[in-house]
Amino acid sequence: MRESVQIFALVLVFIFSLNFFQSTPFESIFFQAQLLFYFFLFLFGTVFFIHKVLRQVKMSSFDLYMFFLAAVIPVYLAIRASVVFGQPLWYGIAAERHWLVVLAAVWLHHELSAGRISIQTVKKTLLLMAWATLIVFVLIQMLIDPGPFVRTPFASFSKIRGFRFRLNYFFIIYGAIYYFISYTKTHRFPQLLKALAFSVYIVLIIQGRAMLLFLFITACVYLIVNKSFQYNVKLLLKASLAFSVLLIFCYVMYPSIISKYINLYHQAGIVLSGHMGEDYSANSRILQVNEMLLYLKTHSELLWFGAGRLSYHWNGGFSRVLGYFYPSDTGLIGMIFVYGIVGIMVVLFSVIFYIRSKCSELFRSDVFALSIKYYGLYFIFLTLVTGAIVFQASRFMLLMAIMTYICEAGVNDKEKT
Repeated sequence: MRESVQIFALVLVFIFSLNFFQSTPFESIFFQAQLLFYFFLFLFGTVFFIHKVLRQVKMSSFDLYMFFLAAVIPVYLAIRASVVFGQPLWYGIAAERHWLVVLAAVWLHHELSAGRISIQTVKKTLLLMAWATLIVFVLIQMLIDPGPFVRTPFASFSKIRGFRFRLNYFFIIYGAIYYFISYTKTHRFPQLLKALAFSVYIVLIIQGRAMLLFLFITACVYLIVNKSFQYNVKLLLKASLAFSVLLIFCYVMYPSIISKYINLYHQAGIVLSGHMGEDYSANSRILQVNEMLLYLKTHSELLWFGAGRLSYHWNGGFSRVLGYFYPSDTGLIGMIFVYGIVGIMVVLFSVIFYIRSKCSELFRSDVFALSIKYYGLYFIFLTLVTGAIVFQASRFMLLMAIMTYICEAGVNDKEKT
């Protein structure tokens, strides 16, 4: 398969697996096209599974686990929603159709193992999408007024952050992680500039508290594990100097951003203490958590087995029971409410595949392998506040497919940039 064809196929798989156009004006068109993607994954999964069974070919533990998740989790949650709320099974299965997308990880793992797609091509595609989304999102920010879209899923407004677009930042976060690791390995100035390009966008435009916090923690873990104490001390001194220059620049050119971040984290502290603040989104999370805790208190079995997920198309979904309610807004508590401890343990078994990355020396020396590994770690951290691994499972599983293949094949990405 020609590399251009490989990249095109990967772009399509990544876009549809990540719901890339969700909440944008193209969502309706994207939804229709995604139905074809679901059909492709169902067809691929069926043929792949039957082929393995008929030829008595042993499937890898990763593939078996993905098939287990795609087949069992939707049925389990549909049964739980039927038992707890009386929702018909079909609605429950349809509400969890996104679990079918984890088969995209099986497809990627299979194509890599068969040699039809190379690991170098996967890297090129991720970086291509990182730069493409960065450029397009900057143009959107510069050329489009979010005000007219504020009553749509495409944009939002809050007293603290102001107007913001709702976009998918998967590739931009990857770009920041990749080029940060690349710079620490190569010490090339162009890699530093590239890392700064993505980082500046994250800090000035996205302004995500949890995103920034967990990216910082991920970077610290990477440095502690992979770099010497002397290196980290020197880097800390350089970073402190650079941060001071950045603060002065922001104070002169963009003074509101400093007070905005102080207020953002101050409001987060207020919310964590259990009090209402000025941030409406944070306040809504308090109300949602209180509603869930009250419901869990009166239905103790939900702690272990979960309540399942209600479809919006069945009596308005969760709003009928709990009012304004999005489980992903409340992170770990939302995970427990929907999946229960038993369900969470089954899904989080995927973390074992992350731990398996230690099987390869490449995860200590190779830039691409390290970037995938630490992006996976970032998702694990993010799960605490957004439930990312269970509510956005396809994102984590695609990373796991790449990591599992590297572990199995010991593929060496010769280019360290």
